[in-house]
Amino acid sequence: MKSAIGSNEWLGVLEELRTLHLKKTNDYGSDQSAFANVEASSLCGVEPWRRALCDASDCLVRMQQFAVGSKDVDTDNALLDLANWAMICLVQLRREANDKR
Repeated sequence: MKSAIGSNEWLGVLEELRTLHLKKTNDYGSDQSAFANVEASSLCGVEPWRRALCDASDCLVRMQQFAVGSKDVDTDNALLDLANWAMICLVQLRREANDKR
């Protein structure tokens, strides 16, 4: 049986995601919620998970531009942002599901 140690590179990216999340939380969160900026979309009738999905889509568009030859895309930034927005979307969907119970 193989040991479940994982990839050091992948685990390093997880640490980058953690660091980015903490920075963004400090920049855009509030004392009440780490996702205050995302949740504010509900004031305009947009569920927070949909807001996160739209921001994730923007990151994907940046990567699509890179894929067709754009040299002006910071791929590390686009992919780290995409991963974080996907996780925020998941958190918001789970919160919404819990609120409906």
